[in-house]
Amino acid sequence: LAGLYMERSRAGSKTTFLVLCGLCAVQLGLGALWLGTMTGWQAALVMGVYPILPGEMLKSLAVTVLVQNCKDSKSIF
Repeated sequence: LAGLYMERSRAGSKTTFLVLCGLCAVQLGLGALWLGTMTGWQAALVMGVYPILPGEMLKSLAVTVLVQNCKDSKSIF
């Protein structure tokens, strides 16, 4: 979904960042649902969501900056 969005979007960097964070949240939410059935919901959040959130946000920021720079220069690397 993120790749499809990136190919077709002409949105600014703020919107791109928010969309990427939203897609990561969906992925983490689905993983937490699965993990929660085996470990309990509190443990699923503590072990499977909270530690990963900062990295996912940094990754979304890095991709946003990279994509915006590539769009500005009209080339890939």
